[in-house]
Amino acid sequence: MKCFFKVLRINVFSRIASFLEMTTDIHHHAFQMIELIPCFLVLATVFEINRELADGVVSGKYFWFYAAVGVLAVVTTIKAFLTAKGTKGAQWAQNRNDSLILLFGLITLSVSYFLNESEAGTKHILLILLTLVYFFFRIALQTQKRARYWLPVFLMITGLVEAVWGLRQLYGFTFSQHSMFRLTGSFFNPGPYSCYLAVVLPFALYYMLRDWNCLKVRIRLRYLSVYLRWGIALVTFITILLVLPAGMSRASWLGALGGGGVIIFFNAKTQRFIAKDAKNKYAFLRSLRKPFTLFAVSGFIVVACIGMYYLKKDSADGRAFIWKNAFQTILHHPTGVGIGNFSGSYGETQAAYFASGKGTEREEYVAGNPEYAFNEYLQICVENGVIPFILFIGIVGYCLYIGFRRKRIAPAASLVALLFVAGMSYPFSVLPFLIVLVFLLALIGEGKQMTRIKRIYV
Repeated sequence: MKCFFKVLRINVFSRIASFLEMTTDIHHHAFQMIELIPCFLVLATVFEINRELADGVVSGKYFWFYAAVGVLAVVTTIKAFLTAKGTKGAQWAQNRNDSLILLFGLITLSVSYFLNESEAGTKHILLILLTLVYFFFRIALQTQKRARYWLPVFLMITGLVEAVWGLRQLYGFTFSQHSMFRLTGSFFNPGPYSCYLAVVLPFALYYMLRDWNCLKVRIRLRYLSVYLRWGIALVTFITILLVLPAGMSRASWLGALGGGGVIIFFNAKTQRFIAKDAKNKYAFLRSLRKPFTLFAVSGFIVVACIGMYYLKKDSADGRAFIWKNAFQTILHHPTGVGIGNFSGSYGETQAAYFASGKGTEREEYVAGNPEYAFNEYLQICVENGVIPFILFIGIVGYCLYIGFRRKRIAPAASLVALLFVAGMSYPFSVLPFLIVLVFLLALIGEGKQMTRIKRIYV
């Protein structure tokens, strides 16, 4: 009898200990999810529209972003204080890209303020806040494993919501944000809207292909988060494909092809679609070098470029003329003209060009007074100067290098899509794209090596 009560007592205590441990884990995970809410709020800036403000589609996003960054800063500071006091948690370690981004921000602000005597404005404030947001994202991603799962999933959810929003506008269930366009999502015209979907598309394609492997085995409760991510990725990818052609944005199409091509290339390399043995693991890559394949791909690219040119010929000629004058502005102002001063300096360059008598009738027809360069690389160089431009190219180049090296294919492919878009449009002049840019840079540089596409990772 004594042995019976002894065993019973041991079982009861062990059950209580297990229950308390499980309760502690639940509270710990719940606290981690609460810590991620400010990050979700920052990424949700894309949805904000405030009709009570002037130009509420744009200004509403700015006010939401300012408030979200304030909440994120408070939560991050409290967490850092608790960690310093001995609370259990991972430590954040600085890497090389952090130094480059901080250096870029300091040099850009210094050049704009001291050399070009630019007054502090919205773009200066945004540069400071976005630099802080990058480090906040870095801390969250490196100190919380769940952040590396939920933040990419939430980014896909933003693309899904925007795509459904656009489909509702196309079918007349809701109004667009611009009287001249039927499809805008939460943006002010179809261009930025389509480009945002193109940047999210590689994320959805990546997780749709990789998490598919979880369905090849028996369904288990431990893989519930993988099933959820795969379902969100699948629905997001299909919905974006349905709405993206209707935007009629050539930049978004190129961005989607570029980012999606990166995903397909690495997926084909990993899965070895043609070769199954290690001896011929690069057979698929060698097959791409065949003359017929090269000829077919080259022909498709040429035909596609010609088709996109004639789709909006006047717009293409107008952008080419803008790029021509922007390059002349860079030659005359190698140290930049100041953040936010592109339009004025471009107008002076264009006026001097036509005054010299070199302008043609076609250039006079397509000329205007653009607010953007429709090429972010040229605009960065015009406003900030050559040195910040070189730093920016170094930052994105280094991120792509470490992204592909560490197998962080999804954020690297989305960054490729964003860089394609930046070559033909003005994404860095639209706040949601800047948020996505710093998020991608933080996600690539957070230090954890991703597993291969064919393996399950949460």
